[in-house]
Amino acid sequence: MTPRLFVRKAARADVANAFGWYEAHRVGLGNDFAMELTAAYEGIESQPLRFPPIVDDIRMALLRRFPYVIYFVVLPRHISVIAVVHGHRKRQVWQQRR
Repeated sequence: MTPRLFVRKAARADVANAFGWYEAHRVGLGNDFAMELTAAYEGIESQPLRFPPIVDDIRMALLRRFPYVIYFVVLPRHISVIAVVHGHRKRQVWQQRR
């Protein structure tokens, strides 16, 4: 059985902030970001181990069109998304959420 994806509250806030930023810069761009994020979530959920660990058991997935990174941990019962942040953010931002 494939573990289900769970997006933590802090990661949902990351997504909301990014969506708002993109939508403020061009109407519809926030929706494009959300669609790409959904596709990335589906890829993580279907094959979480294809993404290599980068720090301990934290794995990352890159969005293709947007400079965002999804950081997640594969647990026995679910996949926990700990952050969805811009690729240029410092590691401390998402590492503190572990």
